Amino acid sequence: MVCQPGFLLESRPNPQGNVVLENSSGPMSETICSNGDSTSASEREVGTRWRLIGFSALLALTIGLVAFVEVNTWRQLERLRKDFKEANLESFYLGVYLRETVLRMDGALFRFELSEDAAERESFQRDAEAMTQRIKKTRALLTTSTERELIEEISRAGERYVLESEPLLERGLRGIRKDTAAKLRDELAVKSAPLIALADKLVQAQNVALNRFFDSSGAALGVLQTMLVVSLVLFAALVGSAAALMFRAFVAPLRVKLSQREALLARQEKLASLGVLAAGVAHEIRNPLTAIKFRLFSLKQALPEGFGENEDVEVINNEINRLERIVKDFLQFARPSQPEAKLVPIESILTEVRDLLRTVLDQKSIELKLEADDATLVRADRQQIQQVLINLVQNAAESIGQNGMITLRVRREGASPSAPDQPMVTIDVADTGKGIPPEVEKRIFDPFFSTKEGGTGLGLSIASRIIEKHGGFIHYSTEPNRGTTFSLVLPRVTNDESANSAH
Repeated sequence: MVCQPGFLLESRPNPQGNVVLENSSGPMSETICSNGDSTSASEREVGTRWRLIGFSALLALTIGLVAFVEVNTWRQLERLRKDFKEANLESFYLGVYLRETVLRMDGALFRFELSEDAAERESFQRDAEAMTQRIKKTRALLTTSTERELIEEISRAGERYVLESEPLLERGLRGIRKDTAAKLRDELAVKSAPLIALADKLVQAQNVALNRFFDSSGAALGVLQTMLVVSLVLFAALVGSAAALMFRAFVAPLRVKLSQREALLARQEKLASLGVLAAGVAHEIRNPLTAIKFRLFSLKQALPEGFGENEDVEVINNEINRLERIVKDFLQFARPSQPEAKLVPIESILTEVRDLLRTVLDQKSIELKLEADDATLVRADRQQIQQVLINLVQNAAESIGQNGMITLRVRREGASPSAPDQPMVTIDVADTGKGIPPEVEKRIFDPFFSTKEGGTGLGLSIASRIIEKHGGFIHYSTEPNRGTTFSLVLPRVTNDESANSAH
C-alpha cells in the first residue's frame, strides 16, 4: 500500500440522532505503515529453523563429499601399496642379471678349459645353481605375459646350456694353440648365444613393464594428490560455510536485535523529547486558539442576520476546528490515554468498521470482505482499536483507488516477543492495492515523516502506541502492484480467562 494522503473517517451524531461519517484531517489521517521490523517473532523463528535445516543439509553433503574423497584416497593408497608389494624391483633386473651371469659362466668355463682350475669349475657350478634358483624365485613376480613366456624359454635354454657345458667340465688339460683358444671361445659363445638373446629380450620386456609401472604409479600419485587438494578445499569450504551459516543463524540475528533495540531506545528517547515539546506547544496554542474561537463566536452573534453565514467566517471556523483537532492529536501523542480495556469479541469490532465504511467503499466499487468468528475475544478498548482499523481500511481504499478488495481477517496465531506462552490473535487488513514503494518503507516510522502536504506525520506513532498499550505490535508485508497486508497482533483471551472474568 502506497503511503499517500489519507483521511480518518469519524462517526458523529447529527441533530436527528443518526450516525454520519465525516472526513477528519490530522495525524491519524496519515497512511499507517509498518515499523522497521516487518518480520514477526514467529517468522524469525521459521527463518532460523530453515537456516539450521540448510546448514545441516550442507554439512551432510560436505561430509558425504569428504567421505567420498577419503574413501577413494584410501583406495588409491591401498592400490599403490599393493602394486609396490607385488612389484619386487629386483624382478625388473632379472634379464640383466641373467645376461651377466651367463657371460660370467662362459668366462669361468673358458678359463677352466685353459687351466683346469677347480675353482673355475666351482664358480661355473655356483652361478648355474644361483641362476636356476633366481629364475624359480622371480618367476611368480613377473607381471606381464611376455615376461612369463620369456622366463619359461630362458629356464629351458638355461637347462640346455648347463647340460651342453657339462662335457667341457670333464675334459682334461691339454695344450691349446692360439687358434684352438679362439675356436673354444666361439664354441662357448654359440652355446650361450640363445640364452643371452632371450635375456636381452627379457631386459626389453622388463623395461617396458617398469616404465608402465612407473607411469601407473605416477598417475595414481597424481590422483591421490588431486584428492588431497579436493579434500582440503572441501574441508575449507565446510569450515567457511559453517562459520557463515553460524554467523547468519545466530550472530547476525543477535546483531539485528541489538541494532533494533538501540533504534527502539533512540526512537523512544526521541518520542519522549518530542512528546514533551508537543505537550508544551499544544498547551501554548490551545489558550489563544480558545480565545480566537470565542471571539469568532461573539463576532458571529454580533453580525446582522445573514452575515454569520459568510464564506470567510465559515473558512475561519473550519480552520479553527482543524487546528483544535491537530492540537488534540498532539496531546494524544504526548500523553496517550490509557485504553479502557474490556472483554470484546473481535468480530463485533470488525462488523462495526465494515458497517461504517461500507457506503464510502461502495462508491469506489471496493468490496470489504470479513473473515472472522465470534469466538475470538480480546481485552481491548473498542474505540481505540476501531480507530486504528478504520484508518488502515481507509488508506487501503486509497491505495486501491477503484475496483478492488479489502479483507479483514482474524487469525489465531502470532507470537509475543516478550511472552512466548501468551496466546495471540492477528487481525489482518489485506488490500489489492499498489503496495508500498521501497523509498517510502525506509522512513515510514520516522516521527513527523509524512507523504501528504500539511500532514504532521504522527499517525503511525499514535497507531503503534495504541497497539503497544494493548500489549501487541504492528507489522506488515507488501508486494509492489500486488497489495499490502497490515497485521495487528494482540493478546488473545482464552476460554478459561473469559470464564474467570465472567465469574
